[in-house]
Amino acid sequence: MKLVNRINIGLEGFSQALVRFPLTVVFLFAVAILNSIMINAQRPELDKYLITMVVGAFFSVLFQMIYERFGKRRKTQIVLYLFSMVLTAIYFFIYGNVTEVSQELIVRTVVIILGIFMAFVWIPSIKSQPTFNQSFLVVFKTFFISIFFTGIIFFGLTIIYAATDLLLFDVPGEIYAHTANIVFVIFANIYFLSLIPKYSKNDDKILKAINCPKFLEVLLSYIIIPLTSIFTLILLIYIATNISNSFWEDDLLEVMLVLYIIVVILIYILVSNVNNRFATLFKLVFPKILVLIVLFQTANSGIRIGDYGITYGRYYVILFGIFALITGIWFSIKPKDKNGIVALALIVCVVVSLMPFLDPFKLSKTSQMNLLEEELNKNNMIVGDEVIENPEIEIDSKKKISSALSYIYRMDYEDEISWLPDSYIEVENILGFSPYVGDPKVEGRDIQIYLNDEETINVEGYEYMVNTHIAYEKNNELSGRNYQINNDIELNIIYENNDVAIEIMDKDISMIKVTGKELTENLREDYTNSQEIKVKDSLKNFSNEKVDLAVIFRYLDMASSSEDYRFDGETYILINIK
Repeated sequence: MKLVNRINIGLEGFSQALVRFPLTVVFLFAVAILNSIMINAQRPELDKYLITMVVGAFFSVLFQMIYERFGKRRKTQIVLYLFSMVLTAIYFFIYGNVTEVSQELIVRTVVIILGIFMAFVWIPSIKSQPTFNQSFLVVFKTFFISIFFTGIIFFGLTIIYAATDLLLFDVPGEIYAHTANIVFVIFANIYFLSLIPKYSKNDDKILKAINCPKFLEVLLSYIIIPLTSIFTLILLIYIATNISNSFWEDDLLEVMLVLYIIVVILIYILVSNVNNRFATLFKLVFPKILVLIVLFQTANSGIRIGDYGITYGRYYVILFGIFALITGIWFSIKPKDKNGIVALALIVCVVVSLMPFLDPFKLSKTSQMNLLEEELNKNNMIVGDEVIENPEIEIDSKKKISSALSYIYRMDYEDEISWLPDSYIEVENILGFSPYVGDPKVEGRDIQIYLNDEETINVEGYEYMVNTHIAYEKNNELSGRNYQINNDIELNIIYENNDVAIEIMDKDISMIKVTGKELTENLREDYTNSQEIKVKDSLKNFSNEKVDLAVIFRYLDMASSSEDYRFDGETYILINIK
């Protein structure tokens, strides 16, 4: 009986949400329809409309919350809905009216949605109950509840489809994507909204919504806070022991510090609803630690900007640092129920980043182009309107030039520089050195290259061909192999001197030896990700007075960083004995 009552209450709340957020429902159905069209056929031109509908849904929810908090007349609601539609249209014509969805559009949209979301959480707490912390707790709980039930529904439906396909008749594969579209776009969001109480009413539903569950209280107090404390201790020890050297050069640490700051802020807001010894101690100590970490993180990012210029990522990191610093100071001096300033600070930062004269993308483009020009001039590589190669410049300049070029190509700004080729790889022909040197987006990644299956290999001029596997990895013992070419000649794959080598032997006399580093060095510089290549690009020729040797990698997986020397490849080895 209780289950039936809960189902009825859930259905009633769902239907009330349809009436309470009518414009949001329209936008969500528009998103679902566009998704459905794109599932049936590739329609990339619809992406910008889909993103616009998502932004419109967020705007409509925000203005409904504004109406519920401040409005009383029905006309006010209509005006606010019209205003949300106008803002959606403005978004489309300023940002969304593009030929294709770019990285810039996605980043801007995420930032806008973040600002809208924070305003959505903050609005109910303005000069009212609940507090900002309680409002955030409601959204936090509601999000995970809706995800939990949505996941169960989708999982159940997929099992039904799979059973039907296995036992009764074939089920079209697209049904899974269409079901996910309906469940996660329409049901999940409307169910989420149905769990958000109307704060204008003082009833038991609000008191239940703002109450911190015992499970969450235990999780925060006895698991998350102790783990965060241990991680904080490790982080502080690392900073103290490396503050004079690697701390200021570590890109990954910058990301780690930002994530750490976000986690601490979220935990602080959530434990503000908890009153026990662990929570009280956390609220007393961690705001001060937060301020310290923010200062180090902002200094780290500032040094990176000084060395490698502004990128939109570093711009947002600095802006986030300002927000986090304000937040940490506020947590340290103000009572827990006045934390709405956190939302306001974040919203202001979002608005600042959208101002034309503080636009992160325009500033970063100018910064990176200026950095590129400055380094080229510094190394006498610009003569008139032409760029001349100079492979002998210092490694620091190579890294700065590579970093600037990587950003310019990644953001599709290369057309604005007349001497840049269409392909990033071709830049080496102009500069005289690989553009991947020191590229932070490339260092440490794996590279996979493979031959075009439809291309033939010309073996003219060679007597023998061996198809074999060759690999090397530090501290990993691999066995060598021998191939008998004829009565006297052997091809050996051997491991020595921290490398692997291909050696042709005439009885006990070495005719030619080629190391793995010689085989992979140029390929490591020329490629940065998985891609198909031609035979001529994979071919490596080696010759002397005794033998001609050609090595073609049919498939090669290797580390991009020369410091992390390892590779694994399938090869064709062509041999001609003179």
